[in-house]
Amino acid sequence: MNYFRDKTLAILLLLFLATRLIILFFDFSSLTQLEELYNGTLAREMLRGLFLPLLQLRYIEYQSGSLIVSFCAIPYFVIFGQSYVSLKLVALTFSAGTFTIFYLLLRNYFSQRTALWAGLLYIFSPPIVGQLNLKVEGANSQSILITMAIWYLFFKLFCAKTYEPQGNPRSRGNSVEGVDQVTGRQELLTAGLLGALISFGIWFCPVVCVVTLCILILWRMHNPYFIFTRRFVIVLIGFFLGAIPALYDYWYTNFSGLRYLLLNGYVAVGKVSLIPIKFAELWGVALMRPFPSKELWGIPGNVLNGIFYIFAVIAVQSYLYLYKSEIAVLARNICSLRPATKRSIESCRGAFFLLYLVAFSLFYAATRLKVSSDAKPMDGYRYLVSFYPFLFILIALGMEELSKRKHHWLKRLFVSVMLINAIYLLSYTVMGDFATGLRMKGYSYEMLGLRLYDNSHDDLDHALSLCEKKIQDESDSEACIMGVACSVILECQQYMGVAQDQCIAIWLMGVSTKWYPYFYRAQGQSIASQYFRPEDVPLWRTKLQWVPAEYLSYCYQGLGCAVNAICNCDPRKQVEYIQRIAPEFKPAFQYGLTLPYYSL
Repeated sequence: MNYFRDKTLAILLLLFLATRLIILFFDFSSLTQLEELYNGTLAREMLRGLFLPLLQLRYIEYQSGSLIVSFCAIPYFVIFGQSYVSLKLVALTFSAGTFTIFYLLLRNYFSQRTALWAGLLYIFSPPIVGQLNLKVEGANSQSILITMAIWYLFFKLFCAKTYEPQGNPRSRGNSVEGVDQVTGRQELLTAGLLGALISFGIWFCPVVCVVTLCILILWRMHNPYFIFTRRFVIVLIGFFLGAIPALYDYWYTNFSGLRYLLLNGYVAVGKVSLIPIKFAELWGVALMRPFPSKELWGIPGNVLNGIFYIFAVIAVQSYLYLYKSEIAVLARNICSLRPATKRSIESCRGAFFLLYLVAFSLFYAATRLKVSSDAKPMDGYRYLVSFYPFLFILIALGMEELSKRKHHWLKRLFVSVMLINAIYLLSYTVMGDFATGLRMKGYSYEMLGLRLYDNSHDDLDHALSLCEKKIQDESDSEACIMGVACSVILECQQYMGVAQDQCIAIWLMGVSTKWYPYFYRAQGQSIASQYFRPEDVPLWRTKLQWVPAEYLSYCYQGLGCAVNAICNCDPRKQVEYIQRIAPEFKPAFQYGLTLPYYSL
């Protein structure tokens, strides 16, 4: 039996990896994000020797997950080269670990069939889930592994395993309880690891606070006086041991990251009146738009979104109806001051995940986080990484119960949705561009320049000098300087009360003239990103009237650089722009078409 169970996990894990590799190699254009390249840049710098302390180089000062991801990228860079695909393999490793724990949690503490339902739904998921699994952000994306591991350790401490009787299908009705909660040395290790994971996870990404809150609520339900128990003391010791990196980080940065987190980050509370709206919006966005808007063999994406929405609504409502007694038991136990009985806890364990989804949704609704319905899921859906796996668990629990009641029509609906997702996934091999990521670098020193300027507290000369003197490779150094210049232009775009050209002139007065070409090229990129149609070409000259004549060629280099990105490197589309450029600036514009582009 154990051999069969492990074999099932191995097959499902191979299927999971196969589906994600299809997305990775055939749908790479929808997976790119500059923040990922920054993590790759840190990995490259670690290999070559850091020119600044690592904590000063992280992407966001209150999220340290990007540092861990950068460390993890080093072996992939060494083995597979410093391509974008090598960076994506880090995310694939994290996602495979998440899926393994996800499956083991459901198999060990619910049933083999529930784990199979949820595993298939996770594998043949809507495209948005597969794309988010391949995100190398470091914060939200990879934090789901820690969240799932915390849930697994909590179940290991407080819930008994269930075992399938030999030869019979496993279900709540005929399952046999296994060993009770862990004891002795195993309890010490499990509780200590739970505490360490919680503190390390919060430092990794603050969204782990949600699962921590849920666990404290459930633990209080188990024992209202849990803070006086030996197990809590062990968890607390593990928490402080796991918090060592965070304590050093806060001390080293003079608590700037913690202050930023409280004032501007996840903890910053939005308008209270918007909480119900954002709560409903989260569920609507998550369920309504899991497919891109493009067509699949003539079928609009909105139709596919509608099919998945109907299925998800039916499955979740079925769960709420079929498990309403468990939900009621959980609610009573949470509100009661008396400790819940062991049987009571075992009977409502499925509702634990509903508690997490509600807490996650309230956390999102109460903060300034915003999930948009952007066509590019890498940006619009970044906060939903921790949402979908637990949604799949609710659907699987509902399907498990309905399957025992012989609702064959819902099983057919489930199979139909899986088939649609699988066909859509396989369509990537027809419509996608194979292995474009192999041709892309896995790092971006323009991004490093941007962060250096932000971290230098507007000391432009200091940031430029770091790029020039500290970065070993000359081309990387120039890219870094370009990133600093782009960050200044970006700041001038947002500057209120002063015209953009005046803002740039003020900045240029404080730096050496040798840096001017980079700033004027960045200005060209800025103009092209705002006025990007071929018909707007005559407007470019008007926008550049304030630029000295000797620097106009650099502006046109930036214009050409941006146009190359706008046209997606298609020479046929570029011709329409070239024909409208004044003859004296065509050489500079065409040279710019060959330069790497940093998007403002």
